[in-house]
Amino acid sequence: MKKLPAILVLVVLLSALPQTALANSAPVFWQGYPSSQLMMIDDDSPVMVEAEDLVFDFRDKSGLSYALSGKVKATYQMHNPTNSAQTVRMAFPLIEALNNLRPQELVISADGEKLPYQIYLGEEVKSGGGFKPVEQISLNFADIVKTITAEPYTPENFALTQKGKLYTLKAQPTSAERLNLAVDFSFNPERTKILTTGFSRFERDGDKVRIAEWYDEQQTLEIYVLGEDIELTVKGYTDGGLQEQTDLFTAEILTQEVEVQAYLLDYLPKAGASLNGAGSAEENAWETITGLLAPNQLANLYARALDEVFNWNLGYASEHELLSKEYAKRILTLVYTVEFPARSTQEVSVSYVTSGTMDKTQTVNPLYSFVYLLNPAQNWPSFENLKITLLTPEAAPYVVKSSIDFVPAEGQAGEEKVDKEQVVGGRIYTASLEGLPAEDLTFTLYAKEKITFRDKLQGRIGNTLGYFAPLALGVAVVFLMGLIMGVAFKKNKAKYRR
Repeated sequence: MKKLPAILVLVVLLSALPQTALANSAPVFWQGYPSSQLMMIDDDSPVMVEAEDLVFDFRDKSGLSYALSGKVKATYQMHNPTNSAQTVRMAFPLIEALNNLRPQELVISADGEKLPYQIYLGEEVKSGGGFKPVEQISLNFADIVKTITAEPYTPENFALTQKGKLYTLKAQPTSAERLNLAVDFSFNPERTKILTTGFSRFERDGDKVRIAEWYDEQQTLEIYVLGEDIELTVKGYTDGGLQEQTDLFTAEILTQEVEVQAYLLDYLPKAGASLNGAGSAEENAWETITGLLAPNQLANLYARALDEVFNWNLGYASEHELLSKEYAKRILTLVYTVEFPARSTQEVSVSYVTSGTMDKTQTVNPLYSFVYLLNPAQNWPSFENLKITLLTPEAAPYVVKSSIDFVPAEGQAGEEKVDKEQVVGGRIYTASLEGLPAEDLTFTLYAKEKITFRDKLQGRIGNTLGYFAPLALGVAVVFLMGLIMGVAFKKNKAKYRR
């Protein structure tokens, strides 16, 4: 009987070994962001929400990567009880990087007719890494309304109408050899501000600056100067250390005066296009997105970014720091208008894609958690009859945690209106409420109906030991087997001597 505890431990370790072999070969945590109800901008509107049908559809297998994404459709029955027509401005906030927005999957309609909308850019939100979460993000109604403005940003370090001197440097090697083009200059950050485009190397020693870029064909680089002018020294090198100088190149420098706002709007998008590839799908998608922005949004984005960089980098900035703002997760608010005739009811719907938080730090399979903010709906005069449907994926078909009680339906999630090649059958969960719940909607999906002790053990072992989990478990197994065999050998030997 003394062997039993050791044997049980051995069995547990052996059962944990296969699943933890690649536990840390990918991120164990991937930050998701909440989605939200529609907001009413006008406080005095009498329009009421008589019902909402909210559907989360996670059946498309292309939505399963590190995190889990799915399609959300919120359909509202809205009623104008007054004897006069009502024009209601509504807002729909979401969290996404500007360059990752998919307008084709973001549709707002009223009685089946698509509605035009404008996008207002809000504040950036913190992004979690591959191994740890960030604070829960909240979308405050009053804060979001403040960002719905087309007023131009007022910079600290320059004026949008200020003219700067643009140096356009056209360089070309005169041999087949690849060259490193370097530009040296000095400037006083109190009197001069510099924005460069096309350079990948930056060195600084007090007021002295050197920027450089490798090239093997004609290259166009830009240096935009605000304030006191600078003197440029252009040299070519054949090595990365900028020691072996060469004159096997030509360089032409053109100058012109350009206003700050014109430069930011006309030149920087060209820099982004050159990074993505002119005429590429990324460039075309970017043009579509920027066409949806409300006035001054893009200029404000770049101007605010330039202002910030000038402050912390002593008057020097590159296009990379500005263009990176397009990749930052931020609050985007879509604003649109719905017309309500007297005593009429309209069906207003919003369709979009949402992503949840993936957490594999405590379990062997990922936990996919979602947050849907209901507090913005409290601004409506009346909100009744909320129905929620979850269509879960095969990889995580079970709801293991939620803020409200969901009822599982019989059978699997259907395949209607979905490409069968992309559908993986999960489960259907529903919930019906007479009004808004006291707290926001949260739910978590998992591969099994319950999170067992074994799931937690395997997850903790894999998360703690990472790539060394198989080796550590293998050593433990070998040690226990040797211990059991050693004890058995001694007992047999003692018995034989008797």
